Amino acid sequence: DSWYEKNWAPIPLDNQKDGFVYKWNPLEIGQLVETQEGHTQLEIVHRVSTNTEIFGVVKGSTPFVEHDDGDHYIGMVHYSEEKSPRQYYNRLVLLRKETYEVAKCTETFCFEKVGVEFCVGMEVQETRIVFWISQKDRDPRMVVMDRVFFDDKWISF
Repeated sequence: DSWYEKNWAPIPLDNQKDGFVYKWNPLEIGQLVETQEGHTQLEIVHRVSTNTEIFGVVKGSTPFVEHDDGDHYIGMVHYSEEKSPRQYYNRLVLLRKETYEVAKCTETFCFEKVGVEFCVGMEVQETRIVFWISQKDRDPRMVVMDRVFFDDKWISF
């Protein structure tokens, strides 16, 4: 009975099924289930409190993948400020694999410039992270960043 945008982020579920982050405050992770009538409906399978100041406004953005430490999932989120033009900001988020609680997130950052710019995919590699971003909903870019760039930008919870 509430309205949320379509910026859901895919995330693995502990039952080996596909889930998605449905909303961020509180963090709700859902999966699609088939009803007895043959319809598909949303089922929230995890609900976790989050930091309202940070996660009250975030959306999407990339699928969450297993972090190389084996204990977390990592993904990208974004939020926007309604200005002209709209301004987008990004954060990496680390979720605890066992509970889906937020362990850490990075400080807010932009890839190239403030404006309509959001991340649609990422690949975490040994020493760098590759991001695929969109600017103004039409100009795709690939941005490669060394992982050490984020070393001093994490906020723990």
